[in-house]
Amino acid sequence: MVEGPRAVDAALDRGAQLEAVFFGPRAETAFPALTARLAASGAVVADLKEGVLEKVGTTRTPQPVLAVAAMPTSSRDVLARDGLVLVALAVADPGNLGTL
Repeated sequence: MVEGPRAVDAALDRGAQLEAVFFGPRAETAFPALTARLAASGAVVADLKEGVLEKVGTTRTPQPVLAVAAMPTSSRDVLARDGLVLVALAVADPGNLGTL
């Protein structure tokens, strides 16, 4: 689940496979650049009625853009590269991962 226009935009930057995109009321007019990127990517966008995002999103106050992306897979070989590695499991609050 990718929640929020910035997160969806970042997912597109990284080549994520978006399986579904959902816009809340007025999201298309509020985020015209993202709307254009999604159209160019071929992603199918569904417009949701007022109150629906609150039922399907994982945050208490969801942003008006939500996407479902395929979970990327990597081999353990990526851990052999130089650099810092962060592994997180079952992070309940996205803000906590952002802090890390």
